[in-house]
Amino acid sequence: MFTNALTKTLGLFSLILLSSVKYAAAAEFEFAGKSELLNNLPQLQRMLMSEFDKYPHKVKISLNELNEKLNIESCGIAQWQIPAGSSLRGRISLLARCKKGDETTLHFQPVDIRLLATIPVATRALRFNEVVDADAIRLEERDVTQLPLQDLLDRPDAVAGQQTRRGIAQGAVLRRDMFEPMPLIRAGDSIKVVIAGEGFRLSTEAVALQAGQPGQQIRVKTAQGKVLTGAVSAQQIVELRL
Repeated sequence: MFTNALTKTLGLFSLILLSSVKYAAAAEFEFAGKSELLNNLPQLQRMLMSEFDKYPHKVKISLNELNEKLNIESCGIAQWQIPAGSSLRGRISLLARCKKGDETTLHFQPVDIRLLATIPVATRALRFNEVVDADAIRLEERDVTQLPLQDLLDRPDAVAGQQTRRGIAQGAVLRRDMFEPMPLIRAGDSIKVVIAGEGFRLSTEAVALQAGQPGQQIRVKTAQGKVLTGAVSAQQIVELRL
């Protein structure tokens, strides 16, 4: 009885795999570790596919151990659920609600859920404030289960031409918060300070004491030794309004 039912289950599972593209166009989905022995595997896979539809990554689900009670003979047809509050990452337990006749029993199946993504990593160690070029980044498949997915780079050219905000080790997974646009002005640059007010506008030469992005307030030191604070308005220009 169990063998026949298992054969039907595996047949349904094959159909689900063939049609999986409608659940996640960019994702790959993989079960591993005796998962074919689980009761009502097609329903379990549909449920998980719908949960991971938003992730354009490969999802690998392995069984930590097989709950032997979750077979058709002892469980009927299992209805799989994700326990409330569960995060579908790392080691968790899925819930199977088994109903045979008037009797309903609950069983847990431990699984290990891993998210694998092909993402940009550093090809070499990068120094603080180093400008990133194409040779500094390569694509590599990594386990991103415990990483904040929204912060990961989705393509190598996303930060091309930007500079690092910290030192980055060779092989490190690259995140958006590791980079920033190149400043219009760097500390030590010779710049022009434009001082403007009602009815007048004048300029003087100065040295930037800080790096600055457009609109950012930085301190500068004039040739007369006076320290002023103004907003970066253009390349090598700081504007001070009175």
